[in-house]
Amino acid sequence: MSLKLIIGPPNSGRTGKILDGFRAAASRDPVLVVPTVDDVERFEAELTREGDAVIGATVGTFDQLFGLVARATDAPVGPALSRTQRRRLAREAVARAELKLLA
Repeated sequence: MSLKLIIGPPNSGRTGKILDGFRAAASRDPVLVVPTVDDVERFEAELTREGDAVIGATVGTFDQLFGLVARATDAPVGPALSRTQRRRLAREAVARAELKLLA
């Protein structure tokens, strides 16, 4: 299994390179990790735009990648935080942060 990072400025052809590589690796059950759920939807739409099915390949976020790794290694997965819990955690972190530079 290999890891490939493709970087570049907007409109540099990254998306095309990513899609070409992903399609080429489809028989090996590749995992494409993108930053947001919106990116997941965009890449899935691009992959299936011409009516082709992509079977065995996964497009997901880092959270989904961590879940895949945990399942593959039989690591125990704790319960995910709910939206309310995430907001509460973020509020607590902000409230406890000392903003020295901004103060």
